[in-house]
Amino acid sequence: MPKTYELHCGDCVDELTRIPDHSADAVIFDPPFIPLFAAYRQVHKKTKHKMKEIFVPGEGVKKPRKQQIREWTQWWIKTCRECVRILKKEGWLIFKADAVTAKHVWCYMPAIFSYASEIIYDFADIAENNTEIIWDKEVIGLGYYVRSQHEHLEVYRPPGATNSHCNMKPKARKGLKAAWHGNGKGNSFPSVMHVRKLNEGSKQLSPTATNDDHINETPIEVWKKVITHFVPEGGLIVDPTMGSGSVGKAAILLGRQYWGCELDPEFYGKAERKLAKVQPLRKLFDYSAEVIVDAEENEDSVRDVAETGDPLSHMWKGR
Repeated sequence: MPKTYELHCGDCVDELTRIPDHSADAVIFDPPFIPLFAAYRQVHKKTKHKMKEIFVPGEGVKKPRKQQIREWTQWWIKTCRECVRILKKEGWLIFKADAVTAKHVWCYMPAIFSYASEIIYDFADIAENNTEIIWDKEVIGLGYYVRSQHEHLEVYRPPGATNSHCNMKPKARKGLKAAWHGNGKGNSFPSVMHVRKLNEGSKQLSPTATNDDHINETPIEVWKKVITHFVPEGGLIVDPTMGSGSVGKAAILLGRQYWGCELDPEFYGKAERKLAKVQPLRKLFDYSAEVIVDAEENEDSVRDVAETGDPLSHMWKGR
């Protein structure tokens, strides 16, 4: 299958609705983290503990911290609902997160997976097909009392998914027990991967940094390892928040198809230039038949999930 990809500049929630159901082998992306950490990045030390508002760079305004987190949560639910809808039944939902974001989104995952299914799932159903990979960056990062040296790669699959693509050796596919026990017969993925993060958006920190790199660029080696293991050759990867296109570059170099979306025109331009050096732009889907989504009903449902104390409570209405 030829290496193809297409890029979109706009709101990923709107763009994702145009992709047909069960099209993607994997959704792999690096979403913006919960804006909890924006406070200590932008606040003077003397006022750190008194911070009640967070400056929103894209909008040029200040918003109460709780309001911004609530809006982020609603965006996350809408985005992941579409990601799950377009995911193949045996596909993978993989996203990078810090510890706070990983814990926060966990409580909404049953509702997100249930939305795209006729079955109501609980936390036990989600936990059965959820795991995490720790990326050891080998350099210390941001923090206060404890400064983080790692990030999480959260891995989810639709409940009930059994068969696995995972690029294992043939013998391991027949007897996954061998791979699980790590006896050398399989090619299972380690729960911790060590890839040094050099690029912090500064050429002083990384001689390889370019103007087309994101200020928080994830090394392409990270995505290569993930894609090689979880996505079959020629498979489709959807990336709703592509930033400067590091996932896309890894996907194209490894012979996978890639669909990327970015809201910020500046980063979209960087991704477009970066990927054009690897492979000419091509179209993946026929968008002549639009997917119809009840926007009002979807918005009400998202609000119920994000604001209620019980993330699953909206599902019991009328049942």
